[in-house]
Amino acid sequence: MPRNLSNAAKQALYAQQTDEVFIMLVTIEHENFTTPIRVASDPKEVLPDAGVRGVVSRGNEFVFLPFTINLPMQDDSGVARASISIDNISREIVAAVRQATSALSITIEVVLASDVDTLEVSIPDFRLERVTYDALTVAGDISVEYYDLEPFPARRFTPSDFPGVF
Repeated sequence: MPRNLSNAAKQALYAQQTDEVFIMLVTIEHENFTTPIRVASDPKEVLPDAGVRGVVSRGNEFVFLPFTINLPMQDDSGVARASISIDNISREIVAAVRQATSALSITIEVVLASDVDTLEVSIPDFRLERVTYDALTVAGDISVEYYDLEPFPARRFTPSDFPGVF
């Protein structure tokens, strides 16, 4: 599926050298959270409410916390598992993860530093599962539900269940 990138993003991608910075924004949500956890990959500015560095995008504050996302290999198995690891600088993430009783919802977005209010890429509906944490990192698996791997039809068309078909 093609993505519609802005002209500035395309120029930055195709340029041999550029001063443009792509910023990754991650939002982690759960029904038990009072507010979502929002982290950014860049310390662009001092956040007005939080008083720490991060990014304000579309009115939401994303706190700068170093993190890495390992994307899955593309194969025919249908199981696409990625992983995320966030530096455990703030103990708020661990406290929030402990509240979760099921998989967390995660959204990954990419913006340009020159225009943080325009989404270049948005990938919603990930599930964050198998979250582990220690003194240094909070890590977990990111996956997407693949409905195309579900058996279809769910039932068998047998004469006893569907006599009108036979």
